[in-house]
Amino acid sequence: KVFFKGITDAPSLINIQWTYLGIALFDVVLALLFFYLPIPEATDEDLQLLADEREEVNTRKIGGIPVVYITLALGASSQFCYVGGQEAVAGVFLQYVDIVQPGSEIGAFNYQMIGHTVFAVGRFLSALAGLLFAPRWILMFLYICLIITSALAMNLTGYAGVAMIILIYLFESGVFSIIFAMCLRGLGCKTRMGSVVLTAATSGGAVIRVVMDPVNKSRGIRYGFSVPVAVFAFGLLLPLYTTIVPAARVQVDPVYKRSDGRHSSGRPLTPKKVGRALSGLVSKRKSSSDSPIREHIEKGSSEEAPG
Repeated sequence: KVFFKGITDAPSLINIQWTYLGIALFDVVLALLFFYLPIPEATDEDLQLLADEREEVNTRKIGGIPVVYITLALGASSQFCYVGGQEAVAGVFLQYVDIVQPGSEIGAFNYQMIGHTVFAVGRFLSALAGLLFAPRWILMFLYICLIITSALAMNLTGYAGVAMIILIYLFESGVFSIIFAMCLRGLGCKTRMGSVVLTAATSGGAVIRVVMDPVNKSRGIRYGFSVPVAVFAFGLLLPLYTTIVPAARVQVDPVYKRSDGRHSSGRPLTPKKVGRALSGLVSKRKSSSDSPIREHIEKGSSEEAPG
């Protein structure tokens, strides 16, 4: 809205092309920095050592197939459906608002900006929810809310319909990162391969939108929301599977290291535990800052040469 202000014809677009060129050059410089800087990176051996700490859990099989691979496959399909539904909704956002609330005061474009803001806020809320609930419960809640709001968007009009499509943005926000975090657990040296599979699953954004277009043209945009309802329902299979199947549940649930060094897969952090952890961190930093500073001098530099 800021860049395109005053743009009335094709030649005037040159005024903002320099901005996009600057952004592109910044991306190139950033990529070069990441390539040459010695940034610490977990090797396949390091990842395998972490997976071996829970070897009994990660090597379990369902029907002769390792549970980690079944989780990855369902995660890829869930990611495919989620991104497909997300792009399908985003592609018709402006038209949907113009249909359910024609002549709105702030306009469909401003409603879409509100949706993007809600999406960003939802990412932080999903991260905070991870301190209180297991990721599979959060993912199940988000998918159920996506199915409900998408179904309501098919039937509501006016500001209620606009509210539903904005709420879809809210509940979409945490799905992507939670799927990644859950489905890479226990893969060990195959973690990079799992990341590639989950990243490739984002191709659903191109496929589902193509499926939704004929429905929009034949039955209308509001009825077209039946496609997001269907794909979100299919994506719900992942949290259902990780909740119902014991081997998958143990694999994806967080594991906490106790004071005696043992691991326990209990309830996520409670607000009381979070406060206790933060206070312990502050006191630890304070005690370390009060301790005297020791200078470490090279042995060779402290010795005087024989006279």
